[in-house]
Amino acid sequence: WGLWPDLREYRPDVILSNQLTVRTLIALAYGSVFRVPVVPWMAVSQYTERNNGRIRESYRGWILRRSVCVCTNLTDARRYLVENLHVPEERLYYAPYAIDAHKYKAAVDCERANRKAIREELAVRGFVLLYVGQMIARKGIVQLAEALGSIPTRDRAGLNLLLVGGQIPSKERAALDQCGVKYTCRAFVQPVDLPRYYAAADAFVFPTLSDEWGIVINEAMASGLPVISSPYAGATTDLVRDGKNGIVANPMDSLSFGAAVVRISQLGEHERAAWAREAFATACGHDIHKTIQQL
Repeated sequence: WGLWPDLREYRPDVILSNQLTVRTLIALAYGSVFRVPVVPWMAVSQYTERNNGRIRESYRGWILRRSVCVCTNLTDARRYLVENLHVPEERLYYAPYAIDAHKYKAAVDCERANRKAIREELAVRGFVLLYVGQMIARKGIVQLAEALGSIPTRDRAGLNLLLVGGQIPSKERAALDQCGVKYTCRAFVQPVDLPRYYAAADAFVFPTLSDEWGIVINEAMASGLPVISSPYAGATTDLVRDGKNGIVANPMDSLSFGAAVVRISQLGEHERAAWAREAFATACGHDIHKTIQQL
């Protein structure tokens, strides 16, 4: 409730609001009185919002239709906002989560000079499949383990799974122990240290069950890694070009997700290089400079 006096003190020219709560209502009231535009920032996807109730959707639509414009992600967010909340498409500005692709690639390339030593330190060898993210149920770790377990023994013999992001809960650990693929886990690391893990990997996997975007896909592609990504990540629709820089696979379908892992692990040298170039080009096409231009 102290927001109103704060706004009176700072006298903003524009208000960005990333919560459609009481704060947004106060901001809209302030904007109405003092003629200041209020811009909601909606980081959403069709999947993150699929369980919303009718009252919440009506409230959200009422606010967004009274805002001068809305900042949001890309395709999945647009579908939700236009089709579910009936926000006029001309009011949408797309500012998805992004990174500086060239700087990220440079950091990963620097680490790749020590790739052999890094892999020895991490105790990984063969074909290394990397996951970066929280170790929680929503991220699909159990589904990933089940997919790896569905791979024929001859195809998973050289696979290594490298997980970065924290301690693995007991349910996820039990599933990984049974999947038949060697795995290595590293606890949470600072973002500045992530390039060394991308440098050690051969492909990236993102089996999430619900994500508004998935900035790790940007990071993996800037690193030149082919990506196996869930359709339940908002970034998948716009970044993953099936058969060109990665594969879209449903983590709820163990067989198809496992088949995607096998396909990427068996790419030839020239095809892998082509996928890496396409991945980096895609990351550059959706980097932080594009987001800044939209803002």
